[in-house]
Amino acid sequence: MDVIAPLEADAGVGARFLPAALAPGVHAAWADGRLIFLDVLRDRYFRLDSERSAALSATGSLSPAAARACAHLEAKGLIRAARSDALRKETSPAISFARTPINLAQLFGVWSACAWASYILKTRCFSAVLAAAPGPRTDKGVRAHKLDAARVFLAHRALYPRDYGCLFEALALKRYLAQRGYGALWVFGVRGAPFAAHCWLESEGLALNDDPDNVGAFNPILAV
Repeated sequence: MDVIAPLEADAGVGARFLPAALAPGVHAAWADGRLIFLDVLRDRYFRLDSERSAALSATGSLSPAAARACAHLEAKGLIRAARSDALRKETSPAISFARTPINLAQLFGVWSACAWASYILKTRCFSAVLAAAPGPRTDKGVRAHKLDAARVFLAHRALYPRDYGCLFEALALKRYLAQRGYGALWVFGVRGAPFAAHCWLESEGLALNDDPDNVGAFNPILAV
């Protein structure tokens, strides 16, 4: 599985540096002045306190406070050997989808993808769920056709008997698109204060299953 793990900086704050290498399976992002980690292998988020985050946000040489913060993160198993990583943020717009008529054949396809996603989330740990994510991150398909497929999924998803959950929604849509030859990026984002985590599907800079205001409130921490 191809996974990218950029550290992200808050808009307007400028580039900052984390003087350490992330441990395997760990991803990190800046959000609301706090450094947040996603440990995929242990299925958990960790938000660094404001004092240690501030120490690590400064550029230049490693200060004693930053060194102590790194030692704290190393003890948590989140970082390892020292290095410096530039941070930046990329924001992705989202689009809204118009109503799509209900079609029984299309409904069956959506239900099939939803049932698969429900089974995967019920029987596998988080890292295994990511490994099972179907389809390529990108493709060379016709963009309009992919958006039409996403519209069909969203229109019929409401008829599947399961409450909304961002993990489920993204995984089911990714499965549905992959079955039709379309790729999409599964993006995980975090917010620092108050802490919150969210995920959505994205393609060519467009969020496929969320609205602009919601997506814009989160800083990407992982994309698969």
